[in-house]
Amino acid sequence: MQHTPLFSQSARFSPKPSICCAIAAMQEMSSVSGQWGGEEFQQTLECLTGLTGLQLRSSVPAMRDPSALLACSRLQWLDDSTWRSTLNPDVWPDSLRAARVSWRQLLTGSWPAGCLEELQHLCITGSTSQWYIGLPAHQKLAWPAFWEWATNAPALCVLQVCTVLCSA
Repeated sequence: MQHTPLFSQSARFSPKPSICCAIAAMQEMSSVSGQWGGEEFQQTLECLTGLTGLQLRSSVPAMRDPSALLACSRLQWLDDSTWRSTLNPDVWPDSLRAARVSWRQLLTGSWPAGCLEELQHLCITGSTSQWYIGLPAHQKLAWPAFWEWATNAPALCVLQVCTVLCSA
């Protein structure tokens, strides 16, 4: 099975982790349902080690250990459009080549030098009033760290900023 997208947008279809894990060759998973608990989502990520693409469009519950995403050591693209994701850049696997995330999520990472050296395409989404106003001080400090990382990232060739300008 080369390409197996999993759609679970509605509450009527929310497969259990055991079902997802049984599909060992799953490479892409789309729209994890908000009906899962954090523990179920974490278990699913831990067993899908061959996953190359992950698209999150609905509410994903907080996980006890977000580093479960690191088990997806072949993950090449991440499209995380959830409102409050726990999958911050510190738990993205080194194999990641493309990511689409919000400003707020971007600023939850520490961005140390040498991280995510294979990332080629980064799309940052969200409104300007949403991402900066009201951020905790430690996240505002992440902003210069991100730009320092971006200016030195060896593979980054596309940095796409898709914002909606809003007045606060």
